[in-house]
Parts: sequence; C-alpha cells; structure tokens
Amino acid sequence: MTPTVRGYRREHALERYREATEMPARPDRSTDLHQQPGLHRADPGHFRPEPDLFAALAELSHDLVYVYEIETGRTLYLNRRARDMLGGVGADADGGRVEPVRLEVHPDDLPLVRRRAEMVHAMRDGVEEGAADAAGHELTYRLRDASGAWRWLRGRERPLSRRPDGRARQVLGIAQDITEARERDAALAEAHARFVTLADASPAMLWMGDAEGRIEFCNGALTAYIGMDIAALRSLDWGSLLHPDDLPGERARWADALEAERDYHHRFRLRRHDGAYRWALSHVVPVRDAQGRVARWIGSTTDIHDQVHAEEALRHSVERLRLAIDTSGVVMFSQDADLRYTWIHHPALGYAPEDVIGRTDMDLMERPEDAARLIEIKRRVMRTGRGERHLVQIHQGGAAFWFDLNVHPRLGPDGGTIGVIAACVDVTDMQRAIERREMLLKELNHRIKNSLQLVASLLRLQMAEIEDRTTRSQFERACQRVTAIAELHGRLYMTEDVSSLDFGLQLRSLAPRLVEQIAGRNAPIALEVEADEGDSLTVDQAVPLSLIVNELLTNAASHAFADGREGRIVTGFRVADGVGHFWLWDDGPGLPPTVEERLGLRLVRALVGQIGGRLETGGPPGTRFDIRFRA
Repeated sequence: MTPTVRGYRREHALERYREATEMPARPDRSTDLHQQPGLHRADPGHFRPEPDLFAALAELSHDLVYVYEIETGRTLYLNRRARDMLGGVGADADGGRVEPVRLEVHPDDLPLVRRRAEMVHAMRDGVEEGAADAAGHELTYRLRDASGAWRWLRGRERPLSRRPDGRARQVLGIAQDITEARERDAALAEAHARFVTLADASPAMLWMGDAEGRIEFCNGALTAYIGMDIAALRSLDWGSLLHPDDLPGERARWADALEAERDYHHRFRLRRHDGAYRWALSHVVPVRDAQGRVARWIGSTTDIHDQVHAEEALRHSVERLRLAIDTSGVVMFSQDADLRYTWIHHPALGYAPEDVIGRTDMDLMERPEDAARLIEIKRRVMRTGRGERHLVQIHQGGAAFWFDLNVHPRLGPDGGTIGVIAACVDVTDMQRAIERREMLLKELNHRIKNSLQLVASLLRLQMAEIEDRTTRSQFERACQRVTAIAELHGRLYMTEDVSSLDFGLQLRSLAPRLVEQIAGRNAPIALEVEADEGDSLTVDQAVPLSLIVNELLTNAASHAFADGREGRIVTGFRVADGVGHFWLWDDGPGLPPTVEERLGLRLVRALVGQIGGRLETGGPPGTRFDIRFRA
C-alpha cells in the first residue's frame, strides 16, 4: 500500500503543493515587506498547507519554515514552530483564517534585512544570475516573538518556484532559533573573561596547556616572573628555565605524569627574569573530556624561595636546640588534661620513654606524697593559666633526687588549656653540695660563736683587774659588742637557712637581754619591742644592724635614765615594699645640743653606711633614731 499523509497519497503531495502555491494573490491581504522594513505580515488564507509530504515534513521540523511570495511581499506559509514562536499565524481547525501577526525585526538588524530584501528583488527582476546565490547565504538577525522578547534567528532562502521566464516567483526560507546557543556562547565568553581576570589577579603563576602539555595560556604573574610574553613561552623549551641540577629529575617526573595521566607535584629551582634561581612549587592536574581522555593540563606555580630558606633555618634551629637539650640533660615532657604523659624527651630516674607515655605521676612515683605534690603544682598551673617554677624532691630506689621543675600551661587551638608542658633539670648534686655547704656554715657559725664568747670572757677577766671606772666601762661596752655578734652567729647556727636571718625575731630576743644586762633586772624602764616574725635580712645586713641595736639600746639604758629615773624605750623593725626600717625612741631628756659624739654614735653612723642606709635623729622630747635601707 502506498503511504498517505492525512488521507492523501504521497505521490500527489508535491502536485497539490504546486497547485496551492500557484493560487492567485489576494491584494486585500498583501503587505509589501520592502515598503515597511522590519515588519512582515503573514496571510494564512493565500497559502493553505495541504496534507502532503512537504507540509508534513515542515510541520515536524524544529526549524522555522516559511514560504515567501516575491511579487506581493506576503508570507504564504509558516510552520508550527514558527507559529508557536510568533503567535496566532496559520489556519484554525475549521480551515478559517486568523489575523496575521506583525513580524518585527530588531532596529539594529534592519540594514541586514533591507539588504536581503534587495537581493530578493534582484531574484524577482532577474537582474543578475549571482543574486540568487548571494541571497542563499546565511543571515543572522533578531525577531520579536509573541511574548515581546527578542529571539536570534539564522536562516537561508532559496527560490521555490520560478516563472516561465526563469525569474523567481516564490522563496522557501528555513531559519534556526539560535537564541540559546548565542546566550550559551555569551556565557562562555563571559566565563572565559572572568577566568582570565581572576587568573591575572592571582599571585600564583597559572597556566594551561594542551593534551601534550604545550602551553596555550598563562596569567600575568607567570609572564612577569619569567620576563617573557605568551608567544615566547609557547615556543620555549620549559627545561631551559630550570636549574641544571634539577632538570633531569623534573623531566623524568613530568614524562611519568604525562604517560600515567596523573597529577604532577614537586618543587624545583626556577629562573626568574633577573637570572636568579629561586625555589618554586608546581602543581599540575589533568582535565578530562566526556570520554575520560586528557584534553588539557592546568598548572600553578608558586615562589616558595623564602619559605624554603625559613624551613631550612628552622630545621637548623631545631637541630641545635635538640643538641643543646641532649647535652644539657634537660628533661622535657607534655601531659594531657588528665596529666597522662603524651611525650617525653630524655626521661630521668632510669625510665625509658615507652615506660612513661600514657602513665601518670601516681603510676611512676614510689612515694604517693611525691606524686601528690607534683599533681598539685600541675593542676594549679592548668587552673590559673600561669607557669610556676619549683624545687621538688623525688624519692626513687631508696635515694632522694632534686629537680628544678618549670611547668607551663599547654594551650589548644581554641586557646583553652588542654594540659601542661614542662622542663626539669636534675639538680641533686647541686642541692647536696648546698646542703653540705650549709652544714659547714652552721658549724662555722657555731665555732665563731664559741670563739666570740671566749673573747668576751677574756675581756671580762681583764676588766676585773681594772680599777678605773672609765676604762672599766669601755671594756664592758666592748664585751657587749662581742656578745651581740656571738648571739647572732648562734642564731644562724640554729636556722635552716644560713644565708638570711629573721631580724624581727632577733630584735625581740636581743633587746630585752641588753636592757636587763645594762640597767639591771629591777630597773624602772619599760621596754616595748614592735617587730613581727618573718621580716628577714641577709647576714651582711643582719650583723651590722645587730651592732647598731646594741649601741643605741646601750646608750638609752645607760644615759637616758640616770640616777634610777623611770622611763620608756620603744624599738621596732619592719620590712615594707623592699625597704627595711629600724627605729628606737626613749622619753629621756634627749641629746645635749653641744655634745661631742662618742665612739658608740660614730660606730652607728659607720654601720649605717655599711648597709647603705640613712640615719635620722629627732627630739626632744626624748631621743629618736630612724634607720632606713634597701632590704
């Protein structure tokens, strides 16, 4: 059976089409395109598509198909695709007519359309044989669709029928809607422009090459760094830019990356535009097409010369620090929030690192009290966020060891405390030497005390043979001075720390004995001592100040209350803000205004100068001495 279209046999399709196209023109529906450039009217009544092969094919086409009559300037036929775009053009289901639509060309494209119209007239008038070929060229223009939007079209026109004299009568046109393609091309062009802009703005040196790695594009950073433009780089062997010592290895690595189609990532020395070779890091990745083949390579290169030298300097610093730590015997370690050891270098007490990691001080210390003391220090550091330094004693294997421990908080990424980091030094030998020295000093102080007491006893024996009261008094004062020094050394012998002395306690012990020894047990003198325990002085300060106390109390008890007169003596000592203050006051008659300084007062001034202090005197009423010095 012969196939049919809408009930008609296929062999009659073209004949029917020709009959339709040769229907007489209808002047009432005609509109000359060339009289109104940019506007085009279609008259569906003059050209009524029959259900033949042409109409069937045209209606199924995705392109815009139209038939144009040259003499009348009317569009005789528009297919479904054209009617959908332009709206309301064609015949309804009953064969009735619908209003033709105005076809509006974009103003910028009117010159092209007019030129096409001139070519159409040339085909009509038979001006020249080449006019038809010229009219067959593609024309790209914009046409407003039914929604009012501009659509890009690209089409061709060919003579569809001719008159007996050979002139073109009707033209067949086929146009493609290329709006989306143009928008896609514009988007790609915009994306390419953005890519170039971003690439040039990047401080990294970016480039793109073909499937063989030959450079096709590079950004401004690369051309500025190398000192060559893209044309020179395309024709350049990139190996000439590498340091000769790095070239063989990099050629081999790049060849392997090309063959295996995998990333290339390595650093090498690259020649800069000034001829200097600088370390650079290059990373190149393949870009694959839809079939998975490598279509191109994209690479970035970064100058890391300063970073490489900084890393090298840091590595040398770490090596020197490690050497210093290893040779110094410093123990360094870190512990987490539960005070479990997470890292340790050069552990002490005979432990190996694997014996310590993951354990706590309670697990490692033989005596729980030693571990508890360490844990208390570390917990306090974690709680306060402040480092602390302590001299701690650890017992291990029946022996005592001393460590100078320095603990600091260990901070996490968010700034919170996540543990401790510490360093300690074994100072056992030093501490034992200090203990031996203190024992020797105690023994020395004990011997000095005994020797001074022997001297005082000899002076008293000698004093017993002296009848002159003045000379006897001088011997007595000398004995008191020697005794004061002896008592000071005796107190040093009794203390743990022989380098300093609690002078508040010394004054409270020394002053009552001196007053009783000079004025007698039943003397009517009220003594008040204002001194607190804990105000300590060095031995170099305590000895001169003890002699000063001896001189001033002796003077007050001997001369301020003569003939059994009642009186009051107030003395005291205090250390505040690093300044020591000693004072002594009595309510006696005061110092005579024109009295020659005796030996005792001259000795006091000399001793005040020895400790770098300042002496102030006052009165009447009474007599006051104030001594201040840096404690």
